[in-house]
Amino acid sequence: MDDPSLEHQKKLLRDFLLLISGAVVILFLTSFEDAHFLYTDVRFSATPGLYMPITGWFGIWFLLQITSLGFSFLVLLGKNWRKEPFWDRSGLFFGFLAVSWFALFSFDLRMANVLAAGWQFLTFGLGVILLVAYLLVRKYTKINIFP
Repeated sequence: MDDPSLEHQKKLLRDFLLLISGAVVILFLTSFEDAHFLYTDVRFSATPGLYMPITGWFGIWFLLQITSLGFSFLVLLGKNWRKEPFWDRSGLFFGFLAVSWFALFSFDLRMANVLAAGWQFLTFGLGVILLVAYLLVRKYTKINIFP
């Protein structure tokens, strides 16, 4: 890696990855507060079991989801980032994708009784695919997401 600005961007993205990871973990923990599979409340719903409060949680989830996916594809397909070999940037790519998957898992947990069961299987399937891809890439290189 010859470009010092790319090295600086990589350091900034690692720091941002830590920040967004913490935000998604907090989002995951707060999803238990309104986890609809734990209770049902019919105060605001005509159909019992489909209580779904609209709060700021969904806006925060959407911003974290789009941000983490955007940065993962920026690292994968960005013009300046393609100068660097994939093996050197794969840690950041998989880090942002893992954060995105964890945010999706938080959404599925919060909306468990509203979404069809197929969405949970899709989320777990995507997690397995992400894990297998990470392990295959790691087999051929030493990935350090946070060196």
